[in-house]
Amino acid sequence: MKFAVKLVFCFIFLFVLQACTPAANDNSQLTLLQTADLSVQISPATIPVESPLTLTVKTNLDIQQLSGEIRGISMYMGRIPLHWRKVSDTEGIIWQAEFLLGACTDPQMRWQLTLTMATASGQQQLQLIDFSSSW
Repeated sequence: MKFAVKLVFCFIFLFVLQACTPAANDNSQLTLLQTADLSVQISPATIPVESPLTLTVKTNLDIQQLSGEIRGISMYMGRIPLHWRKVSDTEGIIWQAEFLLGACTDPQMRWQLTLTMATASGQQQLQLIDFSSSW
């Protein structure tokens, strides 16, 4: 009888311990913009609110400066400035920014990403990209 009780407690302990394992990383990506010279992706692809998100800009243009921000379309949520870092030059130029989106009452909140890119030759390019988050 004592063995059966110990066995039951071991199963309960293992069951509770299993619930403590961290969630698997979602490395999925959603392409927000794809042109011959520029690709903009967001990860994870489900774009959850109040979770870390990563924007990736891949280009073969000689971008020297990249700035951007995100603003709410469905509802005013303030302005989210993006802080970019260059992560690669080997397979084209790759920039990344990490950020969080706030939750609001709309489960399918619409956002607008504004990207301003400046090349070494002084050309500037502006991209406005709409996307939706979910909760």
